[in-house]
Amino acid sequence: MTSLDISDNRLCGYWKTPDFSGYQALVAAIEAHKLLTMDAVNMAEELDVSGQNLGVKGAKTMAIFIQNNGAMAKLDIANNSIGVNGLKALAEALQDNKTLTELNVASNNVTNAMDSTGNTSMSGVGALANAIPTIGALTSLNVSNNRIGYRGNMSGVEALAAAIPECR
Repeated sequence: MTSLDISDNRLCGYWKTPDFSGYQALVAAIEAHKLLTMDAVNMAEELDVSGQNLGVKGAKTMAIFIQNNGAMAKLDIANNSIGVNGLKALAEALQDNKTLTELNVASNNVTNAMDSTGNTSMSGVGALANAIPTIGALTSLNVSNNRIGYRGNMSGVEALAAAIPECR
């Protein structure tokens, strides 16, 4: 398998009542019917899990998946409300990744936490900016609709702008 698209299926419930049973059932069905092994899924080149309401917990689970995947070229995790901590987990998992060419983290409320001064936290964006130069094949990054630069806090914009020329 080279591509898996499970976008916009509400496998993880609704935003007010997250439930991972649908996602877990999908994984169990794949394994039980031997239609596909998780080893094959772990070698997927394209993964679209957009619109699944993954939240922070789901993003952390995806981070583990990403670390175990040696072939992923495209990851679309847009519209999942992963927040600051979810983006940090993904950024850590992507450190030194050599295969990812396209990353879409649009519409994920990645600046939804406040820092100690009451300003919007850009620490998730900063973590992503630190990872960008180490992602050897990255050619496309979508961070749209995340309020980076919200209320004049330009630290996230500045961090990303500094990281992009450093891409290998």
